[in-house]
Order: sequence, then C-alpha cells, then structure tokens
Amino acid sequence: MTYGLEISEKMRNETSELHDLGKEKHDCQWRREKEVTFQAIKQSISINAIALPDPEGQYHLAVDASKKGVGVVLFQLNGIPPGTDAGSSAFHHTAQRILIFISFRLTEVETRYSNSEREALVVIDCLAEV
Repeated sequence: MTYGLEISEKMRNETSELHDLGKEKHDCQWRREKEVTFQAIKQSISINAIALPDPEGQYHLAVDASKKGVGVVLFQLNGIPPGTDAGSSAFHHTAQRILIFISFRLTEVETRYSNSEREALVVIDCLAEV
C-alpha cells in the first residue's frame, strides 16, 4: 500500500508511546508524554479522517500489513469521476477524503499468518465496521 502510507506511518510513530500501556509489566502512569501523544493522535484523526461518504462516489480501500500490525484506509477521491484508479500523485492526495482508518496490533497467532492473510484479516474487519 503506497496510497495513504504517510498517514499510516505517522499514526504508527505517534501511537508507539501508547502501545505498551496494556502490557503486564509496563508502568501505566499517564504522564505528559502519553498525554501529548494522545492529543497528537486526536488532532491527526480530526484533520485527516473525518469525512462523510458521498453516496455517488467510488470507494477505495488501501491495506498494509507488517509482522506486528495491520492497517486499512477506506477513502473516496473528491471530484474525481467513478472508475478512476487511486494513484499516488499529489492531485489524488489532495482529493482524498478518508472515511475510516483502522489499525491494530496482531495477536501472537495472527503474527504467524502470511502477509496476504494479514491483509485479508484487516479488510474483513473494515467491512464489518462499515
């Protein structure tokens, strides 16, 4: 997935401070660093991922998977006619309207899935959300 990758990368970097909160031997103190991270995530979501779908528009789905986590972006291209493939051009990036962004860390069992299976897993989760 190259389309929406910069958002996925940014979110991964911003959320790294919060990922270990649920671990058994992790210090669960909510300190300034975690609050700053949380506020940055909220701002990023409100700027990049809040749009209502255009019922006449074409939907695009971009997925990415690693050994540790998966992510999916459901988006539309505003002002671009249906039937157009989403590309990585600056024109497409400015037309992008993100409808849903989902990412999650894989379970121990899911980390053993093939990359295609991990990507299919996140597509199924996204469709269940819609």
